[in-house]
Amino acid sequence: MPNLSKTTTLVVLSALLPLLPLLPVGCASRVQDFPNSPDFREAEVEGRFVQDFEGVASEDVGTLGAEPGTREQRGPSLSVIFVPEGTEAVAVHSTPGRDGAVVGEVDRFDLDVMSTGRVHDTLGEAWVEVYVSRTVVGWIPARFTSEWVPEEEFCDAPGVANALLVELGGSLDEEDTNRFFGAISETHGVRVRYFSDDEVHLERSATTAPMDSGQPLSWGIDPVSGHAVVGTFDDIVGVELAEVLRTGRVDCNVLVTGRGTVDAEIPAGQENLNFVSIHVTGAESGAGAGGESEASDWVTWTVGFAFEGSQASVVSINRYAPRSW
Repeated sequence: MPNLSKTTTLVVLSALLPLLPLLPVGCASRVQDFPNSPDFREAEVEGRFVQDFEGVASEDVGTLGAEPGTREQRGPSLSVIFVPEGTEAVAVHSTPGRDGAVVGEVDRFDLDVMSTGRVHDTLGEAWVEVYVSRTVVGWIPARFTSEWVPEEEFCDAPGVANALLVELGGSLDEEDTNRFFGAISETHGVRVRYFSDDEVHLERSATTAPMDSGQPLSWGIDPVSGHAVVGTFDDIVGVELAEVLRTGRVDCNVLVTGRGTVDAEIPAGQENLNFVSIHVTGAESGAGAGGESEASDWVTWTVGFAFEGSQASVVSINRYAPRSW
């Protein structure tokens, strides 16, 4: 694997992260071998994300046809996220809660779902109101939604990824509870995959940071050794991810992997997330050169983002590495 030893000098992430490319739109193009990754382009990172996207997520669109002569308020357009594998749609209820009658459904891959902008808390769970048709509205759990930001617009505003990755990397270096959870979604928490088939879900409401709690967590079965991997967040995830964030090459909305990987894919339920891919290779010939030494000497981490009130937060962290490790 690449040499990920600690260095005494911290490379400032903001100097590394302006290099976010414009990439093709569509899930089919979102997985690439590293040698075929698009070239980077330089982009400005000045200004805050909310300023860049001001007005995109919420607007009054006037009459929607519910009744002649009435005006309806349109809220943010939503994308559907984190629907469990094997579930094809999310039920829409007549009232905010699971006791309400089912009045429709939204597909697990739906983008640009129209909402009314109304949110309601039922028994500690947030629900959002969406349009099933021009004349029917209903409620779905907010944990299955993110405000929709088109892929190309996300990649055109790299300041959002820059700011949150700086917070994420800084929190891992400092083992800072508040800083870590400050970058994480309050609604969704963060889903961490060290191995592709196993997920650890960390809630923002936790009072102790996973990286310094000392509480071992189960990260799944190592596909090479067949042994269970158990350890703290810091020992298993934090040290390596912090180093990759310092030194890795960043791509926007494309999963960049090296040779030797098997069936690398975006996890089920995360297909609609905007994300960045941070890739490190130990090849002496340089990143992406395609030399034989790249075959089993690389690691990639992805960080996925959701949006609420035009604010971004981290909701997924996934690791990819060759099976030969």
